[in-house]
Amino acid sequence: MQPLNDSVIGIEQLTRDRHIMFHWDEVDGANAYLFSLFRVATPPVRLVSTDPDPVRAYIFDDLQRLSEGDYYWQVEAISVNARGNIEQRGITETHPFRIEIQRSTGFQTQSQGPMYGQ
Repeated sequence: MQPLNDSVIGIEQLTRDRHIMFHWDEVDGANAYLFSLFRVATPPVRLVSTDPDPVRAYIFDDLQRLSEGDYYWQVEAISVNARGNIEQRGITETHPFRIEIQRSTGFQTQSQGPMYGQ
């Protein structure tokens, strides 16, 4: 399962990977999964919600929708029939994580020297 509960995702990971990969374990009897991503708020803000999909991963690459703060992702294992209709629902698991974007407190600039032509 990834990211793990209470993980902290920093600016280094976001700029290096340019996405967040969500991954979960297979559930016996399930042939599809529903994934959702929320920003913690009152009420929670849903950022992503998928249709039933047999893939056990989701790649979130719209990073500009994220800001510093608390989030959680949910996955529900389900069983769908040949027409794609949900026949059986499972327990929805919730996994919290946090985005932390460290700000520099010692930011200093150097003088560029005299500016000509002003």
